[in-house]
Amino acid sequence: MPDKKKESKQESFIDDRFLETPAIALAQVSKELIRFGGMCMETLDESITCFINKDTSKEKEILEHIADIEGLNQDILEYLVKLSGKQISPEDESMISKIHQAVNDFYREAEIADNMVKYTKSEAKKELGFSPIVYEQIGLLQDKLNQQFNNVKLIFDENKKELISLVDEVEDEIDNLRSSMIKEHIKRLEDGVCKPTNSGTYINLVSNLERAGDHLAYVAHSMVD
Repeated sequence: MPDKKKESKQESFIDDRFLETPAIALAQVSKELIRFGGMCMETLDESITCFINKDTSKEKEILEHIADIEGLNQDILEYLVKLSGKQISPEDESMISKIHQAVNDFYREAEIADNMVKYTKSEAKKELGFSPIVYEQIGLLQDKLNQQFNNVKLIFDENKKELISLVDEVEDEIDNLRSSMIKEHIKRLEDGVCKPTNSGTYINLVSNLERAGDHLAYVAHSMVD
């Protein structure tokens, strides 16, 4: 008997039979995009939590999720190519282009999750031991990213384009948080509170999470502009 949990995880909105009716196929691939984005964000969220908790036990599970995401990424892109080959309107062609770009932006979240796994391994192996405030601030970034994804979903699912101003506001908050975190880190280095060996991992990590926010904002703007 197939594993029901695994079977459920692999359910998809896209099917080649829908391609005979492009309008339906486009609606289905739009749903698949949000499902894909949710998978990417859940994986990133889990990888951030593991870093905060210094937990390397879920490395294999997270990497398996990323492998699933890679496969789905390819499936969606191939489906979009097939859909573009059908008789569709210029408006639908424009939407396909937006979805294509959104898939790429969401996929970047999974790539950043892969980086987070590496940072967690490095943290454990080198016993980096960051200051408590560092984990607290990373948790704040994590909350902002999840808030931003919810904004993206509402814009896409419910056409709430007015939320784009909130998207920009959250994006600014993420950018400002990154800047202040790095400045505070440099100050701790100068004061001898933080180990110099922590610098490379910390600055790359914070910059990666800020970039994750950028990609979410790109998805939101592609649907509104």
